[in-house]
Amino acid sequence: MKLPPPPAVTPNIVVVMEFKKKSVRELKDIAALVNVAQGGTKRALFDRIATLVSGVERVDENTFKYSCPVVEGEMGDVG
Repeated sequence: MKLPPPPAVTPNIVVVMEFKKKSVRELKDIAALVNVAQGGTKRALFDRIATLVSGVERVDENTFKYSCPVVEGEMGDVG
């Protein structure tokens, strides 16, 4: 009896966002992608993304992280 192959598992990568390392433009782009308001100061944008987006874990006042699937070709050659 031949067993079916196991289901494909999409690997995830944990992304860490640090307040100091993101520009207002980058935060506005992220806000647009996750459908939250894009107005306000850098701090307001960062806090809005960190508190309103599902799956985002606040690490501290200046850092949050989230997990997302790895898309083939985006990580370069890891082999």
